[in-house]
Amino acid sequence: MKSNTQTNSLLKTTGEKVGIKQAVKITEVVDGKKKSVVHRKYELITFHTIRRTFITIAKKLGIRRDIAKAMTSHKDERTYS
Repeated sequence: MKSNTQTNSLLKTTGEKVGIKQAVKITEVVDGKKKSVVHRKYELITFHTIRRTFITIAKKLGIRRDIAKAMTSHKDERTYS
């Protein structure tokens, strides 16, 4: 089994190869000052974002909550929503 870091790296590489390259501007406040950074969308893909995307699609497709929860290994109802 790959580590979370290895999996995230593989997801980013795959995202780049399949063309998920849109520019995404992220603005945060650091020490009271706004700081904006532009990333390529594939740079932001992680296992967590893939998991959340699956849950969103499952809900839209009407997949039963208990089945989708089991598929994503969610045990706690609070972390599933």
